[in-house]
Amino acid sequence: MLTKPEANLAYPKYPLTLEEGEQLLTDAIHQFHGSIVQARKGVKGLPENIAIKAAAGLGKTSQVISELCVGQVKYQQEVHIEYYVPTHNLSSQLIADIGNEYQIHAERISADEQPSINVSALKGRLQKDTSGNPLCKKPEQVTELVTLGYPVSSRLCKSKTDKCEYYASCAYQKQFHTQEVDTKGITLPAVTVMTHQQLFLERHSFLPKPDFVVVDESFYQAGIEKIQIQNEVLQLVTSSDGNPSPVLKALRQFILDRKPLLKSLRELDVTKKDLLDEAEKYSFKELASIKPNQTAVEQAKHLKAAPKHLKFDYILTALAEELETQSRDESYLLHMDDTDNKTKLIFMQRKEINLPDGVPVLFIDADLNEDVIKLFKPATKIINIPVERKATIHQFNKTLSAYSRRDPKITEQIHTFLNLFKSDNKTLIVTTKKLRQKLTNESDEQVKQTGLFGKSSINHYGNLRGLNEFKDYKTVVVLDRNQPNNVQLEQTAMSLWFDKGVDINSYKDTETYQRSNSGLRMKDRSEQNAQASYHPDKHVQLLLEINREAEITQAIDRLRLLRSSDNDRQVFIATSIPVDVTLDYYWDWKLLQRLIKLLDSSDVLPLHPEHFLKVFTDDTVKTKSGAKDLIKNLNRMLPLIDTLIKDSILFKYQHADSRKAAQALILKSVKEPKQALELSIGVEIITCHEAN
Repeated sequence: MLTKPEANLAYPKYPLTLEEGEQLLTDAIHQFHGSIVQARKGVKGLPENIAIKAAAGLGKTSQVISELCVGQVKYQQEVHIEYYVPTHNLSSQLIADIGNEYQIHAERISADEQPSINVSALKGRLQKDTSGNPLCKKPEQVTELVTLGYPVSSRLCKSKTDKCEYYASCAYQKQFHTQEVDTKGITLPAVTVMTHQQLFLERHSFLPKPDFVVVDESFYQAGIEKIQIQNEVLQLVTSSDGNPSPVLKALRQFILDRKPLLKSLRELDVTKKDLLDEAEKYSFKELASIKPNQTAVEQAKHLKAAPKHLKFDYILTALAEELETQSRDESYLLHMDDTDNKTKLIFMQRKEINLPDGVPVLFIDADLNEDVIKLFKPATKIINIPVERKATIHQFNKTLSAYSRRDPKITEQIHTFLNLFKSDNKTLIVTTKKLRQKLTNESDEQVKQTGLFGKSSINHYGNLRGLNEFKDYKTVVVLDRNQPNNVQLEQTAMSLWFDKGVDINSYKDTETYQRSNSGLRMKDRSEQNAQASYHPDKHVQLLLEINREAEITQAIDRLRLLRSSDNDRQVFIATSIPVDVTLDYYWDWKLLQRLIKLLDSSDVLPLHPEHFLKVFTDDTVKTKSGAKDLIKNLNRMLPLIDTLIKDSILFKYQHADSRKAAQALILKSVKEPKQALELSIGVEIITCHEAN
């Protein structure tokens, strides 16, 4: 056996045991809570921000709920906690989980001896109530103001002098006035659950300063502002006649000639002040005419009359800051997008987390990246807890590529492979959204939920985070990988690091990655290599891994494999991308396809060179030497055959011309295996019995 140095592996660190991981998790949460307690006592320099990276199933969320949310009831602490999750659906699940944990706690202690806990979800104005209506009575006006990028509260809800006619009965506003005192007059611990998007919005004046904040799952995408510039602005810039301002002239050079924007601005002697003056021309002064006490009709009239220079003043203001603080030629905030043969102007910028000063934050995420976290919260301690998964993990080489996806033969192979799982209602299949729809013919609306492929469940990358419905499944099949366009990732990287003085290495207009070999982490420490695409810029590469590698492990971890008590959990990774798991087997995809075809063409597959040539007479194997090599490889695949191809049985047999036993795979549907084998190879069989 060849032993590969860990340094050459894509993920060299062999994970911890469950017990070791649990202890580290407990220590980390106690450390965070302890710093908060110390801060309450007036200790300076505390508390601290902590980010915990650990696979799904270790108990991150449940322990946070138990220790930091319901635990405040136990200590009778009058605290306000803000808890951020990716979606409103997950906020409902979290509220239910907190309620269940509180009930467990309440059963241990008399209700008379403790307060309860106040848990609520804070929804946006456009979210629906129980009747399916938006919380705000003026949803059209809200949508228009948000699109234009202006604050809603002071224009539609309440100003110093005016108030909306629906303000007193508004379902949105009522969320900020929930009861927080019990029958004894004790202020209750409060948990307000919100989505990641709300981390970056202007805080409502009625929202109290939290004692601490929990951010669950990856949140960075919610922290990127993306604006597609409307045609009105493009026309303004590109059709400017006469004597356009130097600002508009530089923008025209950027759009029409693709000249680096910051370089053009400097060559035209444009200053920060020039950009700010230009921005002032397009500020939405007409907004002053919109007041909260106006009717919806009046407000709609003012909005309709307003110029549609979508955030153009805001964009020019951001460019002014970039021009003054960054020495590069290219803008990292403004990008050209020529996809679909349509020229679009895209503005992208990292937003800041909008929390009161001094509030400690606990980040918990299986895919947490230190570099990304510290963009939003620089002073954050990172704690990584890698724990070994309890499953047999198979991976295949050379499954799909950008070219093979268009090959009808590959499409057939995919169907053949997935059909092996089609009858199992405890199997989860995960692939790309595009391939999922190709396999199932589901509509865009249907794929928002888990679908079916035969009896198996099917879902896609980007649609799995936080889902617990597959925790008792026996098998997960991961097919293909989620690899975004490199240009899109480059633009995202630029928007995230735009103010950090770093150079993002981009391919410009190409849509290709480079290729490299990486070692796989094998349980037996044997040497196995896989080829994968990578980006030469480290910032773009880490975003690629968050979108590609991390989505594969997210799919795997839907089965909650860290705590599995079963010995028969199976993971099949049908992509050659190296991921942070320890593999039991690394299989040849083409050999598997060949095996499936052989069993499809004959009820009997002898694993004996001479007998093999008697059964299979195609052009693939013509010589005894070729048959011997193929059988040698097939024998290596017997553990996979036993697991995956369940309609075949391995038999041992001895024929009259040899004292040495041979083996054959025979389909379960064959009623007389010995007879079928004799008929296939034309030799008398002395003994024939199942190998196991």
